[in-house]
Amino acid sequence: MTCIGVRFGWTLIRPIEPTDVLAISFYSSRIQEMSFRSRIVSLGPSLCEVSHVSKNVLFSRLRVLDWHPLWDAGWNLDFVLNSIGDNVTEIAGGITYCSKPTFMGVLKERLCHLSHLTLRDSYFEQDDTCADIARFFREVLPNAKNLQELQLMHTFQQYLNIWNLILWLPLLSKITVLEPALPSSLSTYHKLTDVAISLDDFRFLCRILADVRFPNLQNLRLTFLQPCNVGAVRSIISSVVVACDTSPLTCLSIYCEYDDEQDGAPENPDFAEEALGIDDLRPLVHQFSKLEELNLELDCPWVLEDSAIEEIVRIWGPGLRSLCLDPGGGWSTRCITVRGLEHLALHCPRLITLGMPFDGVLPDHVRSIPAQTQADDTSTSHRNDTLRRLYVGCTPLDRFTVNNMALYLSSLFPNLETIAPADRLEDQRDPLEPPMGYVGHAGQGDRTAKTLNGPFQRWEMVEAIVPILGVARKQERSANYYLDQADQVACLTNQSRKALH
Repeated sequence: MTCIGVRFGWTLIRPIEPTDVLAISFYSSRIQEMSFRSRIVSLGPSLCEVSHVSKNVLFSRLRVLDWHPLWDAGWNLDFVLNSIGDNVTEIAGGITYCSKPTFMGVLKERLCHLSHLTLRDSYFEQDDTCADIARFFREVLPNAKNLQELQLMHTFQQYLNIWNLILWLPLLSKITVLEPALPSSLSTYHKLTDVAISLDDFRFLCRILADVRFPNLQNLRLTFLQPCNVGAVRSIISSVVVACDTSPLTCLSIYCEYDDEQDGAPENPDFAEEALGIDDLRPLVHQFSKLEELNLELDCPWVLEDSAIEEIVRIWGPGLRSLCLDPGGGWSTRCITVRGLEHLALHCPRLITLGMPFDGVLPDHVRSIPAQTQADDTSTSHRNDTLRRLYVGCTPLDRFTVNNMALYLSSLFPNLETIAPADRLEDQRDPLEPPMGYVGHAGQGDRTAKTLNGPFQRWEMVEAIVPILGVARKQERSANYYLDQADQVACLTNQSRKALH
């Protein structure tokens, strides 16, 4: 087979002969996963014949087939679909007018073997295609008795009610749905352990949660697109507590993805009529005592102090892996301090991701920490070796405390890899002045000042410094270890010599 390679694919320039089939089969039979996002092979001007190959089972070991529903992928998709064996258990793709006939036929034929099915954005307007899609959801999909995971990444609600369909799929444990319809009646879904729902209106989301019960749910992700306020968040939390009343929930994520460049910063909680606080989180803390991940991105006003963190950690601390309390929201001046950070570091031994602003004020003793922190330094008494990601939101950071902040965070979280401020800080700038005490070549001071000319840039600098300090500490500990070993060997040698004499 001869092909011309180009950046976006290959072009077949001669027909495939019967003698090519053996070589093609040799390689294709070893493929277990296949993913393509655009046209891989295009037919040349002569419209090469591939029937010699397409009649054979080429991908006998293929388990996973994944594609993006592009208009020009039809030939490649049909070729693969016509050549797969019986081992395919995971399919992820979209339905288009050109891929529909073969794809729908394969789905109907092999649906009983599928354990994972993802249907992405679909592009079709023809009435016959819409009718086929409706027939598939109504008559074919309910027969997928081995299906364990279903992701509907398109608004298919005009064709099915997902909440009714779930009752027909005895092994289904994980669903992802976009703009689902309301449940027909109050129903309990014992098998579901992982649910993700995305829609526009949080009010509609609350109506859905009012009519579903998830007694065994472990992971719940809720996303809505309309702007959020304190009342909305309280309604959602209340709905979650009811829907997951007895569930062993370990991960809860609530995201507001409303994006309006004109909207500006979140409301300042120091002047807001109401703000979120520990009273709003307390139902989650007490209802889901085994929670390991709480991820909130809501852009709401917050008033949360160290005492609130202590209350949260008292229950969740030992198992907590991710705690993101709306770091991009508006936080009060009465917020968490470094004392709260140290409490988290000490009592959350599994914490990997932390997201919340803090007041940015370092205690006096931190400012005198030497560059090489000793092992018995009080600054390391709360050290947490597991944290990798810290989202600081709009935490203030003075340009003259950049080094001290980096030193403090590297002492508290020595394996920290990511420090991310709120995106909206990126355009904020200070009056351009060189750093205090800077001495350098002409023009160099201006460049350094520009580097730190804004909170976003200063936090970027902290992020760059922390790993360097971490490496230095590891090298120091390693050197101290070998020095201790050498001292012990020398001591034993001296003792041996004395014993011989």
